[in-house]
Amino acid sequence: MTTSHLKNSESIFELSETEIEINNLINSIKLNVDELYNKSNNINQLNLEEEKKLLKEIKLKSDQVIQIIKKTKILIIKHIKNEDSNNNNDDGANIKIILPIKEGFNIQIKELVQSFYKVIYFYTKRLSMKMFQMYRIIKFDLTDQEIEKAIYVDSSPDQIFFKSSFGFSDFSESAKQALVFIQYRHYDLKSLELILKEIQSTSIDFNINWNLLIDTNKIILISPTLQSKQQQQQQQQQQQQNIKEIENIKKTLKNSTNRKFLLFNIWCCGNN
Repeated sequence: MTTSHLKNSESIFELSETEIEINNLINSIKLNVDELYNKSNNINQLNLEEEKKLLKEIKLKSDQVIQIIKKTKILIIKHIKNEDSNNNNDDGANIKIILPIKEGFNIQIKELVQSFYKVIYFYTKRLSMKMFQMYRIIKFDLTDQEIEKAIYVDSSPDQIFFKSSFGFSDFSESAKQALVFIQYRHYDLKSLELILKEIQSTSIDFNINWNLLIDTNKIILISPTLQSKQQQQQQQQQQQQNIKEIENIKKTLKNSTNRKFLLFNIWCCGNN
């Protein structure tokens, strides 16, 4: 075995400084993904200040993830070029070493990006549903379509209200608080959506299928209107079930009474 072959064989088991730097970058974000995910799951328990803090943390970590992805891609390309130049006189030895290194880092980065993308995606959806409920507090007769347009289409969250026949002074105190919440969260929601797009754009080299990434079965995303209808249906079904149970009890009692009366007649006739 030549000296270059020996050097290359050892590099499989011993990480270079570049590889260590890549691993450190990846691990620096892995530590925060689970914590952010758990916090985003509890959005309904957070007050306004806690939610602001969480959003700030998500944005900060998002910037870090994007920078890590960019830096890691540069380091991997640099590392592969170095390995390639060291093995340019070898008959295919570089392929055996470079490909595992490249694939190994790609898998780690892909898992990191997927995990972090899920955190932001699920938080965005939960935030949307919370805003949905706030819109209903402000104007209870808004349709789902009107609210969806206000959340996802309109550039300003209060357009839908100030285009209507009443102004801010007509709102109740709870409605005013809800509108303030919406105004803050609307722009946060837009910035989170931009972060999702930037993560997709930055990670395009890793061939991530974003459509298959999100398992929406793990989160209930239904509008308050639909939820209310479902509750009404459940109540109606429960009422029907209760009626059936009462009818069955009546039948049982009737049959039991008839049976006792029949036995009584038999006993009386038998004694006669």
